Amino acid sequence: MLIITIAFLQSFISITNQQQYQVEFKLTSFGLKFQYPNISDLYSVQSNVFSIIHCVMTCSVAQECQTFEYDISSNVCHLFSIWSYQGTIVASTSSTSLVGYVKQTIGLYSLYGKSCNSSRDINRYLLCTSGNLWSCRAQLVYNGSACQSDVAYSYTTASYQQECLQNQTMVWNGTSCSP
Repeated sequence: MLIITIAFLQSFISITNQQQYQVEFKLTSFGLKFQYPNISDLYSVQSNVFSIIHCVMTCSVAQECQTFEYDISSNVCHLFSIWSYQGTIVASTSSTSLVGYVKQTIGLYSLYGKSCNSSRDINRYLLCTSGNLWSCRAQLVYNGSACQSDVAYSYTTASYQQECLQNQTMVWNGTSCSP
């Protein structure tokens, strides 16, 4: 039974919730924790969470949650509002903790730049702007196929002109791109 459980936990977990978008998670092996750059990145701490599946589901329904950490021995689920690549997954002092994160795929951003209804449309990965177009969330930049952290771009080089022009939250002034 333990082998089946571990194999299941280490595979991908897909959850579809009532908001009609699919969230696919990747789980690390046990003995790891998530280090995050700012205390504000810790979205929520849930106590008395008695299974990894419950922690995954809690993260899935919280639109802000992109990464979580769960410890089986303490039954604590930490929810983070940042992507796993924006922090660091490191060895933990607890052999019963693991990290889970939303698996980013290009398909998650297929609606980028398309029409939406800001009063009713909900999307975990994109934001419906006041101009009723799907755009990247704050601090993310569209690279032509997915939204990525804006720190990955040098806004002063012309090589990012195309990416800048594709972003509804960025402005190209002829020589540089700025938020």
